This record gives sequence, structure tokens and C-alpha cells, in this order.
Amino acid sequence: MIVWDSRQFAISLTASVLILILLGLLISEAALHRAYYVWPVFLAGVFYYLTMRRYIKRRRVVGTPFPEVWRSLLASHVAYYMALTPDERTSFERDVQIFLSEQTITGVGVEVTDLTRLLVAASAVMLTFGWREWEYDNVPEILIYPTSFSEDFEVTCPVAQRKLSGMVAPQGAVIFSSPDLCHSFSQEDSYHVGLHEFAHLLDMEAWQTDGIPKNLSASLRKRWLTVFRNEMERARRGESLLREYAGENLPECFAVAVECFFKVPDRLREYDPILYGLLASYFNQDIVE
Repeated sequence: MIVWDSRQFAISLTASVLILILLGLLISEAALHRAYYVWPVFLAGVFYYLTMRRYIKRRRVVGTPFPEVWRSLLASHVAYYMALTPDERTSFERDVQIFLSEQTITGVGVEVTDLTRLLVAASAVMLTFGWREWEYDNVPEILIYPTSFSEDFEVTCPVAQRKLSGMVAPQGAVIFSSPDLCHSFSQEDSYHVGLHEFAHLLDMEAWQTDGIPKNLSASLRKRWLTVFRNEMERARRGESLLREYAGENLPECFAVAVECFFKVPDRLREYDPILYGLLASYFNQDIVE
């Protein structure tokens, strides 16, 4: 995530100066003597602030030292973070700070602890760590449930009804079961609800997913579809490293593959170097050392 956008700064500053000049010219000389000159300055300042407030706030956020207790929690729970170099950890911490300052995380029948907030942020930042200009602009709210829930967002439901550990709700809200999110970071297999649901956001455009991430280059789209369609069929036959759920459809195949890429990259590369290479190229990250 960009802390300070120099290009936007230049645009905002130039536009503010032009506003100041044009409004100054519109005010008569007599009015200037009556101190109306403050209005062009005020309006130019308001315009500058409104167009730069994201980055003004980010500078303030990252200027605050990263809490040691947060650093300890990341070190204890996020293996990805511990595999980074010291400089990369600093960048990861900065992105976590920015994410938490800009996203609304709300508990539904459960208290949202620092650990839960950090694990949500870590899930999101892991995916986009290779893209310095990525912004999570399509997340209206993140909801934390005390346990798994139904498709109707109920935590108590009939035994026969499928229970979910996470989902992207209509209009982009993301929902996580707090225990399942924590468990995703502690278990050694490929399952990870945090990575899975944020992967859907990368794939989402106009609130729809199709298994082709929206910022995928045109040159990769055809190859991407071929590889992921083949992998989906493998999952349906029970022949894939990806868990069975990858056989549901292309969006789920992509999200499950993302879990494997970040959780068991060695096994994924050994299983299918082409699939691993596609994901490494897309995320701009080579997880296997």
C-alpha cells in the first residue's frame, strides 16, 4: 500500500493553486480590501485536503510506532511474517497498520480482540504484499462471528444445513468465524479461510466472481483459464492437491489454490510447477526459497 502518492500530491497541489488563482481573479479588488481574500485560500485548502486526506492520514498512521504486542502476536501466529527479511517485516507491519486504520472490523456477538484484527489484516496483506499500489477499496465492512454460521448468517441452524467459516456477502462485506480464522493460522495443512475470502475479493468485479482476477494481464488470461479449468476437473476427480472444494467452480478453484500457494508452497510447486508459477507471477511473490 502506498503511504504517500507523489503523483496525486502533484495533481492536488497544482489544482489547488489554480483554484486559488481563479477564485482570486473573480473577487473584485474592493472585496479583497474587505478581507474576502480568505475564501480562495480556504477553498483551495479544502480541495487539497479532500483529495489528499487518505495519504495525510496514512503518514500519521505509519508515523506511530508499531505496537510491540502486535509484533509478538504476528511472530507467534503468522509464519509468513516470520519468513520475511527484517526490512520486509517493517513493510508488512506498515501495511497492517494502514489496513486496520482504514477497514471497519465489527464483532457480531463476540469481542474483536487485537489478535483477531491482526489475523484479518495479515490475511489481506499477505495476498497483496507483492503489489505496492494495491488498495482494498471494495470492502464496506468485515464482520467477525463467534462461530461458524449458515448462508442466512445465523450461528444456530439445523445440523443438516451447511455451516460456513467465512464468506463474501452481497455488496462485498466479508464475514469470518473467529475460531476458524485463528485455526487457519495454526494448522499445518493448506486450509485458510482468511486467504480464501480475500482471494474472492481479488476476483470480484461488479460484485461477481469468475475465477479470473480483475487485475490479471491480458496475456495471462487464456493460459490462466486453461490451467484452472484443468485443475478444477482434477479436483472433481479427487486427483488434485487442492482440497475437494476446488471442484465447485472456477472462483472456488482460484481461492483454494491461493490457500495452497501461501500455506504449502513447496508441495504446490512439486505437484504442479505451472500452477505454482502462474500464482507466483500473479502475486509477484515466490514463496518457495
